[in-house]
Amino acid sequence: YNHRTFENLLHPDDKIRVTNAIKAHIEEHLPFDIEHRLRRKDGAFTWVQVKGEAVWDGNRKPIRMAGSINDISIRKMDEEELLKSEIRFRSLIDSSNQGILVHRNFKPLYVNNALVEMYGYDSAEELMSLEDTDELTHPEFSVGDHNKRLEGESAPKDKFSIGVRKNGTEFWEDRRSFIIDWDGQPAVCSMRADISERKHLEAQLQRSQRLEAVGQLTG
Repeated sequence: YNHRTFENLLHPDDKIRVTNAIKAHIEEHLPFDIEHRLRRKDGAFTWVQVKGEAVWDGNRKPIRMAGSINDISIRKMDEEELLKSEIRFRSLIDSSNQGILVHRNFKPLYVNNALVEMYGYDSAEELMSLEDTDELTHPEFSVGDHNKRLEGESAPKDKFSIGVRKNGTEFWEDRRSFIIDWDGQPAVCSMRADISERKHLEAQLQRSQRLEAVGQLTG
């Protein structure tokens, strides 16, 4: 393509970015390697990767660009589908009423809004700044199962625990933990629910049953 033809084939949203990259290559000798959309003969746009280098005359003036154009439309479609999938997943867990924590070696990697509210923090960023997710757990809670999971050993998925809020108050919680892939490495996904009210009702029921049993014995 000559320069004018090439420019006319560019997608309107990419034109400024591509022409600026060409200008930077010619004026500052920066590498020219860019991905953008290019109009095909049928009028549809396809994603391409363009690599090129200016050809200079004897007076060091650019006379043309030499390089390659590769169709990357399939890769771009895959990336778009992956992004949509990630957005759907993030929307799903962000709107979950269960607290969700993803961590590796007790360093938080992700928290959802429900977890932030459950532990009484002001924001996800504040909770994510914790150096150790152990701060969310009563000291008597064993971390042995976490280590077993990361090492590929069998460990119970469900467990009752005592959580510790930002203000220091404690509450009963039900945890389900399992290994997931996070950025290419194993991490622990912990789903948590506040069951304090359930535990309170269970304790009341047990007291009532004990009183009833005592009444039967003395009656």
